Amino acid sequence: MTLKLQIIFVAAIVLILVSASAAAEKGKVSDLPDSQQWLNHLNRDLLSFWANPEGLGDPIGNFNTFRYDDGSPVNPLGLLREPYLTLMNQGHTWITDHLNKQYVRMISRQTYAFGVAFHLTGDVRYLNLAKSGVDFILTHAQESSGAFVSWFENGKPQPSLEERTSQDMAFALTGPSFYYYLTRDPDVLEKIIKAKKFFFNTYGGTERGAYLKWSLASDEDQKTQPIYLGAHVDLLPSYMILMFPLLPEHEKTIWKDDLKKLANILQHQFYNKKLNVFWGRLDDPNQMRLGGYHVDFGYTSRTFRALWLIGKLLEDQKLIDFSEQGAIQIFKDAYLPDIGAWGERINEDGSVRQRRMWWTAAELDVTAAYLALHQDTLIEYLVSTYNYWFTNLVDKKGGSVWYGLDENGKTLWTKANLWKSAFHEFEHALVGYISSQALKNQSVILYYAFINIPEKSQIQPYQLQGTVTDIKSSDHPELSDRSIFQVKFDQIH
Repeated sequence: MTLKLQIIFVAAIVLILVSASAAAEKGKVSDLPDSQQWLNHLNRDLLSFWANPEGLGDPIGNFNTFRYDDGSPVNPLGLLREPYLTLMNQGHTWITDHLNKQYVRMISRQTYAFGVAFHLTGDVRYLNLAKSGVDFILTHAQESSGAFVSWFENGKPQPSLEERTSQDMAFALTGPSFYYYLTRDPDVLEKIIKAKKFFFNTYGGTERGAYLKWSLASDEDQKTQPIYLGAHVDLLPSYMILMFPLLPEHEKTIWKDDLKKLANILQHQFYNKKLNVFWGRLDDPNQMRLGGYHVDFGYTSRTFRALWLIGKLLEDQKLIDFSEQGAIQIFKDAYLPDIGAWGERINEDGSVRQRRMWWTAAELDVTAAYLALHQDTLIEYLVSTYNYWFTNLVDKKGGSVWYGLDENGKTLWTKANLWKSAFHEFEHALVGYISSQALKNQSVILYYAFINIPEKSQIQPYQLQGTVTDIKSSDHPELSDRSIFQVKFDQIH
């Protein structure tokens, strides 16, 4: 070999080694946020906004739907402040026309958030806030049939049963189901089972292969009845997946069949293999395209994750493999390497819409965090997208996270309204903490408030599984009927 060839050969080897080292550096587990970073984020960024005493409602538990960017509530009868003045002047009536409503789905999402805060810190004040939300929802928003109202307008429950959506029925259970997971309160379980039974009996879930109705409003031409993805997938992350392992055996048998039905519909009716997306609406052919209704990375990621979790619950390896393969491709499509963030959707021309929406970012991060426990190549995405979340989406001054950033990096709308509340950012923090600890081979510490401690196999780290390696209990003067349990998990999967 000539000297020149030797130099070229050595240079090539050095380049390969440098490139390999750089690639390894990009996605190191050690670059993921540690437990203290997640807890600081929870306390400093999220609770500073959502636990603002002014927004906790009257009575406490009737958490305010609309808030200003400092966390204080909007008074629809008073003088509006920014950013609501600008929204009104710009004609954003989808927000400003509804300021006199209190949405049950948003009360429920804030209830969930306070449950997460207790779960991560063991601070009883957050458990009490979560209970206040559960009590308000189950006392004032649930009817004797098991159905939930969608909102309160001037204190009155609205709308009529026929006009309530299946999505709102699902979201109403987000807070109560998480509270049950934390406490195993039998009265709450009874109300959840009653609501779920009403929903499946009323919205069409009892017939095999039949689509779930979006609403009960009559339509002379049944062919135009809307068939929405949200009607089928949103009840899964809202309560069904979390609740399933905790149910009595006779209920578990029923829910297992329902999970199978929903998974079959989602995989075989809503999924488009060629584009690797889930259609947001099936009844309108004009919407079954890129750029169509909810054909976006958020809903597609949520659906793949729901199917992956169902596959794990039902030990269906084919469903697990299908979900993993589809989700990994979505990460490739959604990631914006020049920004280090997730995009919103694929446009009709094949380009990626570069708005960075809070809920889309949270959905993709949570899905990637779950799958990274088995696919460590996904850590590279998380290191980048977590950094973008903390640096750009979090409002460091006022707390919480922005609704989103447009293509130019300008913040969008408000941080608390009829479609943005606390759920996504608190789930993001909870899953981020659990998965980051697991990937670092460190223990996960979570808090519960049981009356009677369940079997260890019935105590799980949120929607995942793990080995309980230590349990410590303590009494608290504000909890007369239960104790606080600090549970340590290892081997999260």
